[in-house]
Amino acid sequence: MKKKQLLLVLGGLLFLYAILHFWGLTRLPVFADEAIYIRWAQLIIDDWQQYLFFPLNDGKTPLFMWLMVPFQFIFSDQLYAGRFVSVVIGAAQVVVIFALLRKLTKRVETVIFGSSLVVLLPFWYFHHRMALTEGLLVLFLSIAVYGVVLLEGAPISKKNWGFSKAEWQAIIVGALGFGAALLTKIPAILFIPSFFLLLFLIPKKKSTLQKKMLGMAVMIAGGVALLFSLGIHPAFSQLFNRGGDFLYPVSEVLAGRWFDNALRIPGYAYYFLTYMSWPVFALIGYGLFSKKVQRQVHIFFWSGVLFCLPIFIMGKVVHPRYFFPAVLFFTVSAAFGFEGLLYYLESSKLRFLARFSVTLLAAIMMANIVTYSFGFIVSSVRNADTTPFVSADRYQYLEAWSSGHGILPLVGEINQAAEKGTIAVATEGSFGTLPDGILLYLHRRNVDDIYIEGVSFPSEVFPTKFVARAKQFETVWYVANEDRVSIDTTQFPEVHRYCRPFDAPCLVVWDITDAL
Repeated sequence: MKKKQLLLVLGGLLFLYAILHFWGLTRLPVFADEAIYIRWAQLIIDDWQQYLFFPLNDGKTPLFMWLMVPFQFIFSDQLYAGRFVSVVIGAAQVVVIFALLRKLTKRVETVIFGSSLVVLLPFWYFHHRMALTEGLLVLFLSIAVYGVVLLEGAPISKKNWGFSKAEWQAIIVGALGFGAALLTKIPAILFIPSFFLLLFLIPKKKSTLQKKMLGMAVMIAGGVALLFSLGIHPAFSQLFNRGGDFLYPVSEVLAGRWFDNALRIPGYAYYFLTYMSWPVFALIGYGLFSKKVQRQVHIFFWSGVLFCLPIFIMGKVVHPRYFFPAVLFFTVSAAFGFEGLLYYLESSKLRFLARFSVTLLAAIMMANIVTYSFGFIVSSVRNADTTPFVSADRYQYLEAWSSGHGILPLVGEINQAAEKGTIAVATEGSFGTLPDGILLYLHRRNVDDIYIEGVSFPSEVFPTKFVARAKQFETVWYVANEDRVSIDTTQFPEVHRYCRPFDAPCLVVWDITDAL
């Protein structure tokens, strides 16, 4: 296929991507982490000198928040603005996967198939529509992998420890990709073993392999150096203080925790099967034994497993999205499995009936990927409450306190109340879904008559500071999830109730004006 034809194919994929991803972009209410990230971007707008590096205080690198800043000015819907960034990131991901596969194989079918998976598969689709860091993390890791592939194929310098121009170009691409990934999210460091494994894609002499590994070390060092550029800020040390919230310490793992965690692996595997579909893994399984593509499939598949392994062994709090970076490797692996199947059909000496049966099976698998993916897509854009999540995701995105169900209509009620008089609102928690989920919709609007304050979880009385200021307002509300309220609310009139699907706890608003 000629270059112009390839560009037309890529353009078609991006057109389909845009239609599917912008369709019903805000159907799912704001998620807790989205609310936090968007509010951080808004705080940067309000006072960049104070808040530019604020995410470091919570153990987060700030690149994604920086990228969201300009889009908060462009769109009036702040949640749409945040998710728009992720959709653009996903479009760039399609281009990078397309370029990566073009570098790895001469078969156009493989390139188109692998790129289509990025457009359609639920794992990719969902994370390219959420204002979360995972999409940007995988994009930059994909660029780093592209750099590794360039490094592997670059001619070596005749100097013992020097690098050729092509090797330096590859090292720079990889270092920038890896460094940007680290500036997006620290777990990018889990890719390092996979980077080295990718050097075995092409058989090499021992001396050549050693040289490439040295180049890889330089690439990784360059990426880490970009991360440590954040050391200019005093809060940089806070970046590594949150690991204990998500991972068990090594001593506890060695003491036997690894066995308990290993029992969860089948559940984690179910996440991949659900969000990538069984035909994708059937193609990987076939590719593992296909002589034509066996090496590529094995290396990319085990690279994905290598990324997941520390989470399997040490994970304390594990959500499906933590495994999302591994989807990059599994997608490429499945694309090569598809290529292996094509080679088999082209070269097989099977009789007509056998060839027809294999072709029919392959067609059924492709149809299953498309129909399954569109089932997920249509459900999520028509009614987000019916999105076929795995149970862990259904809980956090639809049922738990982290779900933003009720936030948008509540903001509407607050604005209506402010038109009639002044209103103060106390919210459960101090950041996250509440109060950040409310505040993000009020940014750069007239809020002279509105006061929003997160009061955490009062057990008997509201904080003195809040009470003192709230008495200056005509109406005072308390917003909390009914299953997380510590204070006795029977004395307060109920104003609004916003219930979540599957009989999950409701978000409730009480009028506490008289009580204060």
